[in-house]
Amino acid sequence: MIARGPLFARSPRWILGIVLILAGPIARAAESASSTGIEAARIDRTDPVDFYREIVPILQGNCLPCHNKTTTKADLLLETPADMLKGGESGPAVVPGNASESLLFQLAAHRQKPRMPPKDNKVNAVNLSPTELGLLALWIDQGAKATGRAEEHIQWKSLPPGLDQILSVAVDADGQFAAAGRGDRIDLYHLPTGVWVGSLADPALESGAHRDWVNALAFSPDGQTLASGGFREIKIWTREAPVWKPAGGGPPSASHDTHGPWKSPDGLRIATRGTNGSVMLSDASGTRIAELRIPPDSRRAITRARADVERARRTQEREKARLEAAEKEVQAQLDRAKRAREAAAASTRTLAEKNALLETARRELVLATVRREVADRLAAGNTNAPDLKAAEERVKAARAAEEKAEADQRPAALKASTSENELALSFEGIGRAESVRARSRWRLQETGGDLVAAEAALGSAETQKERGTPALTALCFSPDNRWLATADADGDVVRWTADHGIPVDRHQAPGTVRSLAFTSPDKLTVGTPAGTFSLDLAPHWIWLKTLSGTNELRLGDRVNALAFSPDGQWLASGSGEPSRSGDLWLWDTRAWAPVFGLPQLHSDAVLSIAFAPDGRSLASGGADRFARLVDVASGRQIRVLEGHTGHVLGVGWRADGQSLATAGADLQVKFWDPATGERRKVATGFGHEVTAIIHLPGTEHWLAGSGDSGLRVLNENGEKVRSLAGGDDFTQAIAVTPDGQTVIAGGQDGALRVWSADQEQPRLVFPSKIPAASATENH
Repeated sequence: MIARGPLFARSPRWILGIVLILAGPIARAAESASSTGIEAARIDRTDPVDFYREIVPILQGNCLPCHNKTTTKADLLLETPADMLKGGESGPAVVPGNASESLLFQLAAHRQKPRMPPKDNKVNAVNLSPTELGLLALWIDQGAKATGRAEEHIQWKSLPPGLDQILSVAVDADGQFAAAGRGDRIDLYHLPTGVWVGSLADPALESGAHRDWVNALAFSPDGQTLASGGFREIKIWTREAPVWKPAGGGPPSASHDTHGPWKSPDGLRIATRGTNGSVMLSDASGTRIAELRIPPDSRRAITRARADVERARRTQEREKARLEAAEKEVQAQLDRAKRAREAAAASTRTLAEKNALLETARRELVLATVRREVADRLAAGNTNAPDLKAAEERVKAARAAEEKAEADQRPAALKASTSENELALSFEGIGRAESVRARSRWRLQETGGDLVAAEAALGSAETQKERGTPALTALCFSPDNRWLATADADGDVVRWTADHGIPVDRHQAPGTVRSLAFTSPDKLTVGTPAGTFSLDLAPHWIWLKTLSGTNELRLGDRVNALAFSPDGQWLASGSGEPSRSGDLWLWDTRAWAPVFGLPQLHSDAVLSIAFAPDGRSLASGGADRFARLVDVASGRQIRVLEGHTGHVLGVGWRADGQSLATAGADLQVKFWDPATGERRKVATGFGHEVTAIIHLPGTEHWLAGSGDSGLRVLNENGEKVRSLAGGDDFTQAIAVTPDGQTVIAGGQDGALRVWSADQEQPRLVFPSKIPAASATENH
């Protein structure tokens, strides 16, 4: 029977007819929750609604001003479908496939309170139109799916002339080359000679290395690769190794005299044979300048070879540890997925139960409403009629039951959504962990080969020591008096600076060198039993690759920081949209492919990064005023360092990895225990932002760059030890060689300064304009 209870039991047939007539429209009215809402237009289309092209413009002015990453009212983000599924204080904002049950649609259509957007709001948001509501409802009914972001077309303009301030610097491990990012160009310098090498150029651009500022630079540990960061891109540059090429014709005529002495073309330098195969370099008066070991003595070669073996062994141990950590991470992610699957199944069952109870409560409310309408008609205006009062009480009770069912259903829906998200994240974690494990296995095998090669090189060096120094066979000066070249019976060709006798580079000729000559300042020709060969000595750096992320996840805004791992296996990058995201990426330098990306590690742009000396941890500093530590093997955050009240502009590790320093826009340097996250000491007294902090290897001191003139040397008590003078403007970036002997810095005045670490004044200053000759040299 349709009618139940005493009212319907004693009602005549015509009343039942009224009930049947009223039941349909009353039920529909109750189902829509409010007859005063905004009517959604019916959108007649079957093709998918594009979220970014069609839905985001609707939300842009009316919803996103209060529900974005910067302003997140009610803990609700509406920027992506994933944000909507995650929901806020009231649960998920959308129920994929069911717009009428989605909180976002109900509030926007004013079918439920609080109606959105609220009246008299401060951002001038207005109600959605029927067409906009219809499109929103259709998108939700189609599954509330994300679509690919439309490609942004940026109209680039050339940087104005004169913007030559340096924002980034780098120096290679041997102290041979330095790089400075000036505006959109990258200038390279050869430090032993103080010569500008050239500016890097991307062949895809009319000029410059990037379209935007060069915000970050980093040399690989072997010095053969340079990474640069610009707007949403990282460019990889590589140095072409010089190759001996057949020269044709007869042997060079410059150095048939193997006994000496040899004079430079200007007569200011004289080279003579020394003892034990060395060469003595003197000036015109006979004053000794330097003793050149030909080749560098075997003791140094053995020391280096032993260091290479030890380094290879440590690297292999690190790879074993990384593989072990990766194995554990894979298992942890598998366990996580199992737990997430069980939780998702349980929450889905609970949600189904709560949905069933909610549906029952809504049906009861409809029936109670119908009965009240019938009782009201029968009472004929008598508000005190017993049946009418009873019907109203039943409606009140049914509404309370519905509200309770809704209140019970929302957390169940949130839990179900959260469980599904956790399950999806666990699957992503499994894939990432398995990728890291595969790379670790491959890298472990590769480091085994490196160890074998290093041990072979050590054996060769020890054999060379037993055999003795090979005989000098040729020597010559370059026509511009800058270089001196030597060759020995083993085919070793070494180039030296003619003024100080500093070794510049070393090359293995195709056979015993019988004659040697410079055919130009940067081209060397040798005569061997196999023929005549020439070698181009000018360094050539070429663009290799541009990195921008993946199809699913792209680099955010400017790349502000770059760092290679100590073994050169990884490149880390820091970027992010100001006030919205802080991204950290790790790249495999073999394939230049992303290993993992952490797009929300910081809540604001990442400004600085640095690898720990053992390569296992990575420190980052951001505009969100935090420094964070990430485990390289798993990509997980392991520690948060809180204490700065301004941007963390620099991070640096002590050479033993036992101390970490951070530099801030709050005019402070803070020292931390990276193992515990405990803050140790604070260095103050800066007049402007501290932009960079770096440890001076081989000492207990740190070097800080800031908006103050010069650089400040600190101890870990935060006390100033001394200064490196010479800078008269805001310092933006500093770098130091691994041996701590060479320091470079650049800033607002555009000059690149080079110090010997034990000297107060810079020994070289490269001006901002492209030089025609060498740098200014201080003595």
